[in-house]
Amino acid sequence: MLNLHRPTLTRFANRYGNSKLPLWHQFVEEFTLEFCPTDEFELRQVAAKYNGCHQGKNSVEHFIQEFEGYRTLLPGEYENEWATRDRFVQGLRAEIRGRVFQYRPNSLAEAKFLARDFEKDSAPRTRDFRL
Repeated sequence: MLNLHRPTLTRFANRYGNSKLPLWHQFVEEFTLEFCPTDEFELRQVAAKYNGCHQGKNSVEHFIQEFEGYRTLLPGEYENEWATRDRFVQGLRAEIRGRVFQYRPNSLAEAKFLARDFEKDSAPRTRDFRL
């Protein structure tokens, strides 16, 4: 409890007081009930945002964070690994999407790695003309 800061410490103290700390599975259940969508309407809203997630002018890293943020709110059985990978690749900007697609990544992790790598390669380089 020494590592908790003011707002978190207050919430923790109000929630648990002097009682025993919850077990991990109890924490996960409470966290899920508090922060994850539970009814059909909320799930459909999150799914719509997830399905429409595109990189746009954002960096690959920002897109990954947004994509994963929506993905973690959906049930695990929402789609399989390959569909998730394809959805991620389709959400990338065209120039990065084409290069990632050429390599035919086997997993979402590989697609993320390639996207980061290609964004880094395509970043404009500045030349230093000092002597």
